[in-house]
Amino acid sequence: IPFKIAVIGLFALTDGIVYCQTFDGRRYATDQTLEEIERELDNTFYRANRQTIIHREAIEEVNRYFARKLLVNPKIKGAEEIIISKAKSQDFLFWLTR
Repeated sequence: IPFKIAVIGLFALTDGIVYCQTFDGRRYATDQTLEEIERELDNTFYRANRQTIIHREAIEEVNRYFARKLLVNPKIKGAEEIIISKAKSQDFLFWLTR
C-alpha cells in the first residue's frame, strides 16, 4: 500500500517482520529490512536500536533508564517503549536537539 512517508511514525522489527506504524496507530508489514529502510530516510528518523527506527515527531517523552540508557515513550497508539543504549544515548540526545 503506497502512502506518504510523512504519516509514518516508526519502523519496528517484530518476530522477524518489519512493520511501519503510522502516527494514527495503523501498522503495515513491509518486505524491506530496517537497513534498507534506514538508507532511504532523512534525518527526521533515528535508528534507536536493532529493532526500531523512530521519527522525531513520534516521541512523546524521553526518560533516563538504568545504566545510563534512555527510555523513549512514543506518541503512537499501541507502540511499545523504546530503549536507547548507553553507547547511543549521547548521539540520540544530540539528534533530538537539532
